[in-house]
Amino acid sequence: MNIEEKSLDFLCLNFGGGFKKGKLKLPLPFYVTYSEHLPSNLVLHGPSNDLWPCTFNKGDPRIHGLEKWMEYYKVKPYNVVRLFYLDGPDFRFEIFTQYAVEMNYTAVISDTASKNFVYEVDKLYSKYLFNGFRNCVGKYTLVIDPSHFVQESYPKFLVNEACEQLGLSKFVPSIVLGFEDHEWTIGLKWANNAVQFGSEWADFAKDAALFVGDALVLQETKYKGFFKAAVFEASVVSDCEPSAVVAVTNQEAKFFKGFTKASLKAGELEIPYVFRMKFAQNLGNVVKLFFGGNHTFKVGYCSSTGSLKGLLELVKHFHLMENYILLFTFKGNSAFFVSVYDSQCLNHLRDVYGNSTISEFEDAVDNGIDEDEIIIISDSSSDSSDSDDSSDSDDSSLSEVQGDDGEPNFDFSVVLKRSHVDQRGHGVYIPPPFWTESRQWQRRTNVGLVVGNVAWPVEILRFGNQARFSGGWNGFVSGNHLAAGNTLLFTYVGGFEFEVVSGYSFWTYLVWSKPVHREGSSVAELSLSSSEQICSQRRRESSIAGLSCERSLYSAMRSMECSGIVAAKFCIRLEYNDTLSNELHPPVAFVERCGFALPMQFQYVLINGKKFAGSYDSENSRFTGLSSMFEILGLGIMSGVHSFVFTYDGMSNILISSFDSELNELVFPGTPLCDDANGYSPLVGKCFCIKVEAKHMFDDCPPVASIFTPEIYDDFMGLSEVWQNFQCINIYSGSCCWRLVARNRDHTNYCAIVDGWQRMRDGLGLEIGDICVFQCPIKSYDQFKIRVLKFDGY
Repeated sequence: MNIEEKSLDFLCLNFGGGFKKGKLKLPLPFYVTYSEHLPSNLVLHGPSNDLWPCTFNKGDPRIHGLEKWMEYYKVKPYNVVRLFYLDGPDFRFEIFTQYAVEMNYTAVISDTASKNFVYEVDKLYSKYLFNGFRNCVGKYTLVIDPSHFVQESYPKFLVNEACEQLGLSKFVPSIVLGFEDHEWTIGLKWANNAVQFGSEWADFAKDAALFVGDALVLQETKYKGFFKAAVFEASVVSDCEPSAVVAVTNQEAKFFKGFTKASLKAGELEIPYVFRMKFAQNLGNVVKLFFGGNHTFKVGYCSSTGSLKGLLELVKHFHLMENYILLFTFKGNSAFFVSVYDSQCLNHLRDVYGNSTISEFEDAVDNGIDEDEIIIISDSSSDSSDSDDSSDSDDSSLSEVQGDDGEPNFDFSVVLKRSHVDQRGHGVYIPPPFWTESRQWQRRTNVGLVVGNVAWPVEILRFGNQARFSGGWNGFVSGNHLAAGNTLLFTYVGGFEFEVVSGYSFWTYLVWSKPVHREGSSVAELSLSSSEQICSQRRRESSIAGLSCERSLYSAMRSMECSGIVAAKFCIRLEYNDTLSNELHPPVAFVERCGFALPMQFQYVLINGKKFAGSYDSENSRFTGLSSMFEILGLGIMSGVHSFVFTYDGMSNILISSFDSELNELVFPGTPLCDDANGYSPLVGKCFCIKVEAKHMFDDCPPVASIFTPEIYDDFMGLSEVWQNFQCINIYSGSCCWRLVARNRDHTNYCAIVDGWQRMRDGLGLEIGDICVFQCPIKSYDQFKIRVLKFDGY
């Protein structure tokens, strides 16, 4: 059956608690989007063109009827399944073992099934985390030999060198070995040059089903003397178990690795142990990663630790987060094709780069990748010498002058290359004489490239001693119709601005973004209650009745009499011409009262839940980042807006409300996930669902009666890690908004809605059996769009 594959793939994580024999759970966003279109009878396509019929029920996000399929391919808990949605009822699958590598399907089906014992699932979980997520934590590997099964009270185990690696102090009486949920305390006896284990070792060896030749990898934990264990069977250690590793003849060996907090912070990912055994000799010190859309990155590889290094800029470039999974396809010659899956197991880059295939990468490898098309990612200045910045400086002529206002100015010219105009974001390098100035800028400083009366915001990407234009460069090139061979003259005029002149069009310069001091209106500060800021339970489509002028003035006077950050608000009027500016100077009274508490980086929050980044310059008392508001909402909103109210919440958010000439609050249309005016579609960050039950229909249930409150099962979405113990979340649907309070219990994957449910339930007209799907954008985990799947009675 020849089916054209679409660009739609995702992962199914068969965690121990969610693993059901014969069932495969679909990611919730995929289920919500396609549940109405999927037929009841589905077909899975295997690697040998084998077909596996199964069923799908629209009321259940699982595929059913896969008992024979799981038995045939020996699918176990913590085996990751990658599904490709082809079309109609058809899916193609790939299976990854607990070793985080793709299995050899031909070999695994001829292998005997593993024996079930009480610790098997926990043992699989330990392997899965060690190979798929944990980073550089294997402190010591103990290869099991016959002496470890001698029936003695204290068989010899560890030499002193091993004890030093494990950080064991001499004469420690015992250590603890365990998987994820099971532990064994083993007594120690210290002898000359060695440590002997007590009789408890025999219990551990039996429970863990250890055999001669197995490798027991001990992983360090935050508790001294407590080690997590991962067992690699003897057949894997001897490189004889084909089911653990893709066959060598298959040059597309695959493995996956997930990000943890530690690996995100360090910018490193350890290649799984089993994959390194097979292919480490084929990896050089520099590895190329292809992410689709003709984006290729160079990172380092350390053979001693088996880690990919220098990933910090890559993490920022693709907005990668904790629990994101990278799936690597090895193409030989130290090159990988990489797919990225978000915390909901969907392809994170599909919406960014569209349908990018491995064949594109194969063509690039065969034909040779142009060095101008490679973005060099480095987190240390020592690596910067490999970049191609000299290519730009060779074509640049530099002259330093002193501006009339005393600011040091300089200019440089560049002849644009093909790599500068190919819409891959590889902007012009800034020459060395300006490095002293640019080194003082932050890693993602925004500058303005001024052409005529238009200023183009562009990010500066710094690595080591070098800097170049990055984010926003594509828009600058396409907006000015630049082509390879054009000559550009960049003149730095201070204030994070470059005047740009083309040798062919002779653009003229107009000052952009000069700060304009705006005084507040007669209503210097407004004090709006939380319900008025977030609209209340029911919003009209265009506006909501706001405060009268008298009440506003009274609230302002009352707030200013209070101490602390109570009147953390100001009202200001913006003209249509102000939309060209990215800056705003708040009133002096607001700065004196709240300026000391404002963070350098914060989030603006609009009334429809949209968020965008902003910053505060304490030296010049100005906000920046406001131009994004008009990109999101469009300039058309200015026709009905008389004034804006900015409210600082005391943390890291500034709420923006707007009022018409009669002081009625205006409601911006849309939800946090609707398309922006500039065409950008926000990506879904996290998602959860609640099925309405009979107990959720009571109106007068006491707050302590938790059995009546709607539960939010985190289901590995990570909400419990980003929410506070009592988290306020805003829910948007059409022209309505509700505020809910969720109770987040520490160290659990369980939350519950403890306030606001009844109002939202009645406002949406929910009935028993309805499924409410809540979705929020990336990095906006308190602003949710809600969709209701009505119960059809089946």
